[in-house]
Amino acid sequence: MAFLWNCLTKGSALPAVGAPALLKASASTKFSSALERVRPVCAYEKKQFERYSRHTAELLAEERKEGKIEGKIEGKIEGKIDVARHMIQDGFSMDYVSKYTGVSSEDLKTIK
Repeated sequence: MAFLWNCLTKGSALPAVGAPALLKASASTKFSSALERVRPVCAYEKKQFERYSRHTAELLAEERKEGKIEGKIEGKIEGKIDVARHMIQDGFSMDYVSKYTGVSSEDLKTIK
């Protein structure tokens, strides 16, 4: 109802009136001609809203995709660190652990 009310009052030459008066005027030709003048404004607002909605949906989809990629990368790093921790606990040398996990020697020192 608010959208219709905005369409009827925005850009029209009619003064803003209350809803009861607006309903009474619906039968008159004056109201019909005002409605015809305002219809293009309503169509423009509808197109703008649809564009905004589509753009917002595209942004959200892109953010979700980026979030998934970041999550996968973080998971791989955590997995390598976990494997390196276990290898160190099992007595493997730092050079060996670094070579096979890809974790740098400096980072391995912080894992202990």
